[in-house]
This record gives sequence, C-alpha cells and structure tokens, in this order.
Amino acid sequence: MSLISPKLDTKTMAYLCRMLDQSSRGSVQIDRALSLMTGEHGAARLKRLMPPIIDHIKRGGTLAEAFRLQRRYIPDLFLELVDAAERGGKVEVAFDYLAHDYEKRVEFLRAMARQLMYPLLLIITAVYIIPYFKGLMLTKLSPEVYTFQFLITNFISWLPFLVVFTVLRHFDLIEKLIYAVASRTWPWRGILHNMALVRFFRTLAMLLDAGLNVTRAIERAAATTVNPRVRNALVQAVPMVQQGTELTAALSSTGMLPELALEMVRTGEFSGRLEDLLRKSAQYIEESTTHYVYMLQFTLVALIMPLLIVIGILNMIAMQVVAIFMLIRSMLAS
Repeated sequence: MSLISPKLDTKTMAYLCRMLDQSSRGSVQIDRALSLMTGEHGAARLKRLMPPIIDHIKRGGTLAEAFRLQRRYIPDLFLELVDAAERGGKVEVAFDYLAHDYEKRVEFLRAMARQLMYPLLLIITAVYIIPYFKGLMLTKLSPEVYTFQFLITNFISWLPFLVVFTVLRHFDLIEKLIYAVASRTWPWRGILHNMALVRFFRTLAMLLDAGLNVTRAIERAAATTVNPRVRNALVQAVPMVQQGTELTAALSSTGMLPELALEMVRTGEFSGRLEDLLRKSAQYIEESTTHYVYMLQFTLVALIMPLLIVIGILNMIAMQVVAIFMLIRSMLAS
C-alpha cells in the first residue's frame, strides 16, 4: 500500500466509516456501498483495498470476516467493533460511533498542526533560512553551487532520521512505540484509559440491547477497547458474573471504572435500564475526557518544542560534520 505505513490513515478511516454509516442507515447493501467507494471519485487506497472485501461479502461471508482479510491495512479498533456489532445486529451503531471517533481524531490533529505551525516556522527560520542567507553572503561560490551544496548537506544530515522513521512506520512500530510511551505518561495515560472505557460501555450497551448474554457481551466489549491493560482487567469480571456476582460488583473489582460510572451501572441494574445507563456512563466519561484532550494539546506543544530544538541542534552538528568531511575530502583530492 504505502511506503511509509500500510495502515489506512485517520482521514481515510473517517471517510470509510461515515460512508458505511450513511449506507447502513439508508438501507443500501454494504457491498454496493463499498463498490461506490472504489469508483472514480473514491480514495486511491480504498480502490486497491476493497475488491477482496466485496468479493468475500458477495460469497456470503460476514462483514467482520471480510474486513479481517485486509487486517494489515485496517486498524484493530475498527475490526473489533464491527465484529462485536455484527454479532449483536447493531452494525449501523458501530459505524456511527467509529465515524464520530475518527472525525474527532482528524479535528484534533488539525488543531495540533495549527498550534505547531508558528513555532515550527520559527525553528526552520533560525536553523535553516538565516544560516543559508548568511552563508550565501560570505561564500565565494556561485549562488547555484552554494544552494546545491547547502541542500545536499541538509539532506545527508537528515537521511539517518528519515531512514529510521520510514522503517519504523512501515512495520507499524511508530504507533506501538507512541502507545507504549503514552500509556505510561500523564496526561496521555488518562485519555487512553478513558477512551477505552467509552468504547467498552457503548459496545456493552449495544450487545446487551441486541440480546447477547452478559458474559459474552463483556468479553466482546472488552476486546473493542484495544487497550491490553484495560481489556485484561475487564475480562476478569466474566467468571465473577458467571458465578452469580452482580455486574456492578464484578466491574468494581477490576479497579478500572470511576465511582460515578459504577453508580450509574448499579442504578441501571436495579431499575432495569442497564443499557441506557451504560450509554450515559460512556457519555459522562467522554465529556470528562474533553478536558484532558485540551490539556494534551498544550502539553504536546510544550513537549514538542524542546524536542524540535534538540533535533535542530543535532541536525546542525550533523551538517557541520558533513561539511568538515567534504572539506577534508576536497583537500585530499587536491
């Protein structure tokens, strides 16, 4: 698919999920909706990705099985949630949630890009533009030769970073490294934890509403969290529920849920409105996470700025090393 990363990017996933949501609510067959995405105005990556999926659906395969054929290119969150929704007969709900989730991610990335644009321009000006014109004024070389050498020197100094980044992205290691760091670092840890719980509550409500038994619903909902720590903790509630323990007590024993969410689950159990209260719990956690997201934006800017400065300094050192090497080579050649 892509040289940098085989996974579909966030913008493409938002488009895919929104189209599937609209088609499922408009009673359009899924294979027909997917075929429309491969048309003249469809995304290039989707055109290459969809034919095996469409063929599998037409042969009578399930939607989850069809998408798993291309799991190298499709995020785990999408696969797990579609699988759970299909088992519960609530596919349109899953597509709506996924579209909403990916669209929020796109909005967040755009906001981050806007915030980083100004400091990034300052760093580029200080590290590259000013040194370029300063060197151009002092050099005895022609502007064309000096510009060519300046570009070559910068390219060589950045080449190791580009090679390492490309390799890590191609093998999906960048996402894993970021997740490993984020899941252990404030405030990313709280955001990832809360969003996993949002997915768990919404999927659990969807599956229970579809008539799935509680233990099976917990297992499938836990899988949709795509968070190993949260998933492993939540599935510990399954044997307790099987032994007759109330759902609230079983979930409380995992230590994963905030107290207010547990109270809402307890109220739902006793009032017979469990599915409705689970959805309200998801909404409560999602709204509380908004505060963390705003903090994350400012935190990222605060942390990325020093990182960019360090990278700029390392790049300047690399440029000097390359320049010295080229000077020594020219002296030896003469």
